[in-house]
Amino acid sequence: MKLQEAVELIRNNLEGAEIEVIRHIIGQDSEYFKLKVQLNNIILIVRERWAGGKLHLYGYQLLMNNEDILRYDNVPHHPGINTFPHHKHIRGHIEGLKNASLKAFLDEVKSFLPLFTS
Repeated sequence: MKLQEAVELIRNNLEGAEIEVIRHIIGQDSEYFKLKVQLNNIILIVRERWAGGKLHLYGYQLLMNNEDILRYDNVPHHPGINTFPHHKHIRGHIEGLKNASLKAFLDEVKSFLPLFTS
């Protein structure tokens, strides 16, 4: 199950994080999940929709004090981005996203952690 893989990846990258499964739906050849991850004073929202073994929809978000700090997603609403539909938002600025994965997101989240956990 993709949910178990995501939870394990989060645990391995964010030691001590509390993980809550908000929604988990399994179909014949599909899976959708949404997680809320809390670590100290930050919150991550992780959602993925898989079908036929491929990731079709994702959204990964880092929040602090309800401020959207970092978000990766593939919602097709920025056609001018060179990696369309994959893109990231960094404090409101939109950039192309070459490595659209939960692992890449978690790696970038870790670069923000010293700013928020000290």
